[in-house]
Amino acid sequence: MKRLPTFPFAVVVASLLAGLSFAVASTAAAESKGKGKGAKSDPAVEAKEAARAAYGNGQAAFNAGKFDEAATAFEAAYAAIPNPIVLLSISESRAKVGQIDLAIAALQKYLAVRADAPDKADVEAKLKALSATPAHVAVTSEPAGADLDLDGSPTQKQTPVTLEMSPGSHELHTMLHGYHSETQSITVTPGGTQELAFTLNAAPPEAAPVAATSTAPLSDVEGAPEPSSGRPMAAIWVTGSIGAAALIAGSVLGFMAVKEHSDFEHHPTTASADRGERYALFADVGFGVGAMAIATAAVLYLTSSGSAHAEAPASARLELTPGLTPSSASASARLLF
Repeated sequence: MKRLPTFPFAVVVASLLAGLSFAVASTAAAESKGKGKGAKSDPAVEAKEAARAAYGNGQAAFNAGKFDEAATAFEAAYAAIPNPIVLLSISESRAKVGQIDLAIAALQKYLAVRADAPDKADVEAKLKALSATPAHVAVTSEPAGADLDLDGSPTQKQTPVTLEMSPGSHELHTMLHGYHSETQSITVTPGGTQELAFTLNAAPPEAAPVAATSTAPLSDVEGAPEPSSGRPMAAIWVTGSIGAAALIAGSVLGFMAVKEHSDFEHHPTTASADRGERYALFADVGFGVGAMAIATAAVLYLTSSGSAHAEAPASARLELTPGLTPSSASASARLLF
């Protein structure tokens, strides 16, 4: 019978301990490796860390006055973890850089996702204030220098100019001498900036005023004197003055003729007789002209007293044509307007 080999006890124990240690070490390494893999693949943890880092960057940029960078960082934080509080920071940052429409959108989203927000009243008040932010519109025209009316009211400004308008729809009207007026409508958003250009078309030259014909009443002719409120009119003054002057001249000549006649009776001479006849003749002419002029003035006075026609122009004149013969005198008169 063959005998089995034997090993010392110490060697056997050492071999068992070594195997156990290796097994424990392998198990611990496997558990540790499994835990490490699980921590790296947890998306919630990664998103939370990204949101925390982005929000911190946004706060630092905002405090440094870099509001555009701050808004971008806050938006990244909200994209990682959609916390409604971050929307308030986004709105404030966008408002700082004049992006009023984005600031309004952030507040509207905040109220939509957090209807029971404890600061709802304050947020709504801020939203109302932002919605009333005026817009700015740069208005130009070709050619420049056109007057502007905004919604029917003069702006007292001329193109090119930047106008401030409340949010909503408006109507702009341009006016420039020698050009057709133009009107355009525009709708502006809160805090927005827009441009509006006008191209004006030249208007045809104005036609010269048509001269009045001789048949038109003086009151219808442009520049004609207004009807006088009463008498006398210019023509009455002219004819009346001529008549008065003629009567005075006739009276003087008549007195001279009478004096010559008296002298002739006391000292009869041919020269005295001739002078007396000439003075008498001229006196008759003066009285005749004076009578006709006075009669003409009277006719004008009576015919114009009940009419509404304008008074005759100052250029009216009376033409007298005397007629003399050795034994008589005559005169004809014609009033020209």
